[in-house]
Amino acid sequence: TITVAKPGYLETTLAVPAGALSAGAAPLAIRLIRTASISGRVQWRDGQPIEGARVYLMERARSGNLQRPRLAGGSTNTKSDGAYRLHSLPPGNYVLAMSHQSGEQSGAALYPEASKPRLFALKGGEEIRDCDFLADAEASFVLSGKVEAPAAAEPASAGPNPAAAAAKLPL
Repeated sequence: TITVAKPGYLETTLAVPAGALSAGAAPLAIRLIRTASISGRVQWRDGQPIEGARVYLMERARSGNLQRPRLAGGSTNTKSDGAYRLHSLPPGNYVLAMSHQSGEQSGAALYPEASKPRLFALKGGEEIRDCDFLADAEASFVLSGKVEAPAAAEPASAGPNPAAAAAKLPL
């Protein structure tokens, strides 16, 4: 086998038949596929950047549901200025998503909006810019509360068993 890697291209591995590289054999041509990228910013509607938001790609499964693909460059966190860049992406069809947690507020969104997400049909070498998310503080949610294990029905001499309590925890 031969593996070829070059920055900005998908790594390619080929099974080469015995004798294919011997003297007098035809030249071996290996075609590399360029990777794509998507970039933008995540910020509050007032223009303030959201640092540490998670931006990631989702692909449509055969069932029609969206799922997170396992891509090397398929997710990243935003920088202090809210900027992100997903890179080294193979060509394919993806939806762009974002989730954030800021203080007690959390939220998630699809690009450009949850009700009508854009399907990106990425081509090799394509660079898509300005895919900006605007998070809305009113649409964010706060989840608070306390999770407690049910009262143990064990004898007092046995002592508590945290593993057993966690296993019985109804959610």
